[in-house]
Amino acid sequence: MILVIAIAGAALQTGAAVAHLALAQPSSTPQARAPLSFDGAELGMTVGEWKALPPPPGVEPTAAPDCGPAILAALRDERIPVAAPAAGHTICAYDARFGKDVLLHSGILDGRYQVEGLRYRFADGRLAEIDYTASIDAYNDIEAKLSRKYGRPVATVRDVLNTPAGHFPRVRQTWRTAGGVISLTDPTNDPLRLGVRIASVAAAH
Repeated sequence: MILVIAIAGAALQTGAAVAHLALAQPSSTPQARAPLSFDGAELGMTVGEWKALPPPPGVEPTAAPDCGPAILAALRDERIPVAAPAAGHTICAYDARFGKDVLLHSGILDGRYQVEGLRYRFADGRLAEIDYTASIDAYNDIEAKLSRKYGRPVATVRDVLNTPAGHFPRVRQTWRTAGGVISLTDPTNDPLRLGVRIASVAAAH
């Protein structure tokens, strides 16, 4: 009888240890599995799939999904710094054309904040990066939305931004998933605007 009880007790202890180990193992969270996206545009989709999407909220239904050098020039006209795309890469956005003039469309975030400089970078025909700017007033909304979708940021860096208009405190937060990196920078070179970058692993490097 004593032997049977001892064996049963050891079995219970072993089962408890196994259960403890199972709980301790890292698991794949919903945030880690969430695809990197913005208003339906998901990293990895093709140019054709992106063009078939409805425009983001606030963008005029008549806006055309467009790609090429004219988009790059229009972004620079709006004083949004964008590096020339590498070979095999292209920059796309929603626009309207009036002859040679290209007018980029703005979106609306959460029905309140204007999104400007919204652009999509494709690498070898696949969406690799989404960037946009918004009013610094949108910071709390954007941070909360990103944290709900991707979990807590893995890094927060605070420093000072030096501009011709003066010195401004700046915060840069980073989220990471298996699919890439999301960064929120407040402010950008424009002290009144923040920037969001959603990039695949390859684009982030």
